[in-house]
Amino acid sequence: MWKILHKGCCLGRVLGQITGHPLNRKRKMLAVLRFVWWQVYSRLVGRPVVMSWIKGSRFFARTGEHSMTVNIYNGLHEFEDMTYVLHVLSSDDLFVDIGANAGSYSILAAGVCGARVIAFEPIPETYERLRKNMALNHLEQRVECHNMALGAHAEELVLTGSQDCMNHVLADAEYAATTVRIQADTLDSMMGSSRPFMLKMDVEGFEWNVLQGAQAVLRQPTLQAILVEINSGAERYGVTGAKITALLVDHGFMPYRYHPETRDFEMLSGPNTTGNTLFIRDIEEVHRRVKSAVSFCVHGVCF
Repeated sequence: MWKILHKGCCLGRVLGQITGHPLNRKRKMLAVLRFVWWQVYSRLVGRPVVMSWIKGSRFFARTGEHSMTVNIYNGLHEFEDMTYVLHVLSSDDLFVDIGANAGSYSILAAGVCGARVIAFEPIPETYERLRKNMALNHLEQRVECHNMALGAHAEELVLTGSQDCMNHVLADAEYAATTVRIQADTLDSMMGSSRPFMLKMDVEGFEWNVLQGAQAVLRQPTLQAILVEINSGAERYGVTGAKITALLVDHGFMPYRYHPETRDFEMLSGPNTTGNTLFIRDIEEVHRRVKSAVSFCVHGVCF
């Protein structure tokens, strides 16, 4: 009985998130139907399915791959963050995708915006999905993929290996049934003379270590935006969100929330603890970019 109730509560929460998504609020039933269709169809097919996305882009989706399948019924998994990427990037920019997973952001940055991308994904199985998604969109010449981790210095790291988009570097005294050993280097070392416009960082609490190895990149005047998840995950490594925020502020970045409908920004007093936080250096330059960007339409909604 308790298992049934638990599953019912989980399903209710998922459906609530789907119907409350900004791209689904006026078409809730269609969103639910997309969810039901995917749950049935993906299990019947039993293999990765090619899904059409924005402006002719595509991606492979498979059962249980949360980071990609949510785009099927929500259009854009992380609405505010992904629309910001779509509105701000141009073909002259370099976008660095740290913790790329299967490549949602890399597809948007390179396949839709035409930017150049350097993507890092440490888990070998996930890296293969990233590489296949880039090949599916013919982005091999525009996206440079690396099967490696980033950190404060060059070393071998042990990561969990079976938690999909929640895989992370094992902390001291932490145990995981499935692990992988991955070679890590610093972002400064990997970037060389490259000058990124934006970093996206999804490393499940390991942000401080990655930023420690990115001090030269953080000082580059071309870097105007950093999208990073700051939450309690950092505490497993003895770091607070306040410490990460202070480091970025010291480098001239301030936390903002992007409002896609009006293309305006709201300055925050601290990091967003329930999702990603967008840190911007030159708000006037970024604001000019998003105001002049073309519109995109997903699931019948244009923004």
